[in-house]
Amino acid sequence: MAQIQGELQRLLEALERPSSVKSAELLSEEIVARTEFADQYNWDRDKSAAVVALPTGVTVEISGDESGRRVQVFVNWRSDGVQKRRNVKKWIGDASQNCLAILESRRRKVEASEITITSITIRASLDVASAVSGLDRAAATIDRAIGCLRFD
Repeated sequence: MAQIQGELQRLLEALERPSSVKSAELLSEEIVARTEFADQYNWDRDKSAAVVALPTGVTVEISGDESGRRVQVFVNWRSDGVQKRRNVKKWIGDASQNCLAILESRRRKVEASEITITSITIRASLDVASAVSGLDRAAATIDRAIGCLRFD
């Protein structure tokens, strides 16, 4: 019961004083709620992350890293071997580089990226202070980045 009470207290404080939120997890969920895919994500309890699976096979995870005081974005795609190599090669390079450039903009930090013909892995983060002051901007940036990898 104490855990529920603590969570409700955190939510009440966020409602009353949104600019004072320090929880990376709360911020990550709020950012996801402001994205275009807010109605498409699933919450992964094990990872404490919002997960979006695009029809292209790209998955996007958005989570809060409390110890690092940051919101993390993880973009992942792996070829399942079914795609025609020529078609994949045509879009993967430019699309993933555009996604990477968008995530590198402003106050975001790209911590890891690997782009090959068979996979995309991008891990980026935004510090809590920047997230609090720019929730809509963070959501719009994620929408633009994911938009690069959408073909629906």
